[in-house]
Amino acid sequence: MKRIIALSLLACLLMLALSLTSCDGKCAHIDADGNSLCDLCGEECTPGKNIYELLDNLPSISGVKIETNEDMQSFRVVGIGVAVGDTVVIPSAVNGYPVTDIGRDAFRGYTGIKVIIIPKSIKSIKDSAFQGLSGLESIKYEGTSEEWQAIEKGFSWNYQCGDYTITYNYKAE
Repeated sequence: MKRIIALSLLACLLMLALSLTSCDGKCAHIDADGNSLCDLCGEECTPGKNIYELLDNLPSISGVKIETNEDMQSFRVVGIGVAVGDTVVIPSAVNGYPVTDIGRDAFRGYTGIKVIIIPKSIKSIKDSAFQGLSGLESIKYEGTSEEWQAIEKGFSWNYQCGDYTITYNYKAE
């Protein structure tokens, strides 16, 4: 009987130790090859929650905070990563999965943002996503005017924004 209890206790401790070291599919950064890597275990991850697309080679904000959509086949922007400039560049895809939404309150109140570059993969801009961007000067959209009009825009998505212009068919230099 003591042996069964001891083995059961050992099995429970082993399962606890394994659960503490597993990454549970949450990724935290993307390597130079575009693969998402887990900050816990260092292994390559499938799309999970809390993925950051880093855009270190651009003269802009280093990254935007990305999360998976409910379909687990696409992503949404939920905020800013490390701010080092006044331009936000939203990626069109992360690990081959499209970025389709700009989430509710994603950039709300970031008064230092002057330019937002939006890929044509975006299908919706949620409530208050750009609210309070009083310094906003330009939205550069990679699609056409018709595609911009087709994007679902939530309530007050651009409330209290600066006097900005929208450029269509934008191509990065």
